Formats: sequence, structure tokens, C-alpha cells
Amino acid sequence: MTPPGPEPTVEQLREDLELLRGELTLLAGQLARLDTRTETHARALDDIEAYVTETAQMARAAADHATSAATATNSTENTKATEGVDMRILVPWVENNITTLIARKVPTTDGAPRWCPQWWDHAEAIARLEAARQAWVALSTAGGTGLVTYFDYLDRVVLALLTSDTGPFARCGPRQHTPDRPLGHTPPPPGIYAEPGPAAVCDALPSSNGP
Repeated sequence: MTPPGPEPTVEQLREDLELLRGELTLLAGQLARLDTRTETHARALDDIEAYVTETAQMARAAADHATSAATATNSTENTKATEGVDMRILVPWVENNITTLIARKVPTTDGAPRWCPQWWDHAEAIARLEAARQAWVALSTAGGTGLVTYFDYLDRVVLALLTSDTGPFARCGPRQHTPDRPLGHTPPPPGIYAEPGPAAVCDALPSSNGP
């Protein structure tokens, strides 16, 4: 059995106590810095979550505006496409907010992306640009990331479709303009509009008394 060592002196105990106090102070400082970083990260996560939520809501709002406008004006004839669209508002808006902004993206010679200077002679272009204008009106006054959402929608959806190789301007170029070519429509026989009789309706609906 190892005999016990000499008892520590009071001075040694004081030194050990000071060392422990220094270590405790150091640990307290590290803990305080860790708490600060944790709080900062928590606030950053909250900000990111709020930003993602706000962006998603605005994107849904822009998509709803675009879908409503495109559905209301979707037609293969210009007269139908412009129904409900005030061209006195749309034409200067396109000139100020579209044609001057995408000049750097469109080549001066033939080739994609294609833009038609006579965009107003394309029914689909009128419908989609009016949808973009309505989205701009809604999102430009929303504040926050509203305009970010609008420009993302404008670039990735509207302009990408209009100026693509399969878009409404595909047969147009800087030196030529090709009006829309309707897909064609054969009217169905009158009988297709007839309302089904009660028996047909009952047969089409599932029974409410069984699985």
C-alpha cells in the first residue's frame, strides 16, 4: 500500500483554487459565445423560413394571375385573344417593361431566342403578356421579394416560352413576320351539347348506400 503524500499547503490550495476559477471563467465565456451563436442561427433559420414562405405565396399568386389571364384570353383568333384586354394599356407597358429589357437576349439575326416586333399580331403573345402585366401590377406593390418573384416568372415562363423555337414567334425574325396559323377547329354535332337524362345521370353516379 502506497503511503499518502504530504498534505498540500494553504498556498498550494489557493493556487489550485485560482486555477479552477480561471477555468470556470473561461468555460462561462465559451458558453456565452455558444448561446449567442445559437441564437443567431435560430434567427437566421426563422428569416429563411419566412422568406421561403413569402416567396412561395407570391409565386402561387403570380401563377394564379397568369392562369386566370391566360384562360380568359386563350384563343386562336386575335379578336378573341384581345377580348377583355385593354391594348391602350398593354402596348405601352410591353414597350416600357419588356422590349427594352430583353434586347440583350435576342440576336439581331435569325435564330433563337426569337422575338417578333409585331407581337400584337399573335394571340398567344397578347394573352401571356397581359398575364405578365397583371402579375407585375400585383407583385410590384407587394413589397419584399415581390419583384424577385415577378422577374423569375417573366424570365422562366413568359419570355422563355414566347421566344423559344416552338413559341408563337418561331416563324418570325428581325426581317420577317408570320401571323398566327390557327390549329383548326371542327364544330361538334349538336347532340354533344344535349343534357343527359335522369337515368344517365343516376347511372353515372356511384350509389350512396354502399361502398
